Amino acid sequence: MSNNIFKQIKHDLPDFPDEIIKGWLLPLGMKYGWPPREKLFGAALMFGSIDYWRNIIWEKKQKGFKDLHLSPGYQGLIDEMVSNYKAGRNSLSDSTERINNVMEYIKNEQKLPKPVVLISTDNGYDIADGNHRLVACKILTNKATRDNIILDAWIGLPRLAKTTFYWSRLSNSKHGQEKSK
Repeated sequence: MSNNIFKQIKHDLPDFPDEIIKGWLLPLGMKYGWPPREKLFGAALMFGSIDYWRNIIWEKKQKGFKDLHLSPGYQGLIDEMVSNYKAGRNSLSDSTERINNVMEYIKNEQKLPKPVVLISTDNGYDIADGNHRLVACKILTNKATRDNIILDAWIGLPRLAKTTFYWSRLSNSKHGQEKSK
């Protein structure tokens, strides 16, 4: 079944690197089916249409965590997740375990278990996949375990510049003023 879903995703998003599909989209497709239905995992695709995602140009880069400039909404999300982790309250039942596993992996391997997936906007990077990995980096950086964790990242470059992707869409839809991006 996973091979069929992989083929469907690759058909819909032919320019997506296989590593992104296998690490991010395939698990979603296995859980929710493919093609995506917005109610089920629209947020996981940052409410972007398949056409939007087809127009992303991908680059794989290494980035220092301290040098990673996240967009304000995503920086706030990471800060909130770190705060929740430290306070022992997490919105997802497995968040603490996932963060702990990533921190242990980083300590042992000196790298992330898989690359994060970021979308470049004119306000910084939006996180498509990798919130827990970036939370683990922030916690370890705060503990001075490493000066600057170097991470592999897939950077998606939209053909049209975006101010931000997910956060403005979510904010606008809450107020019934959804704008097309």
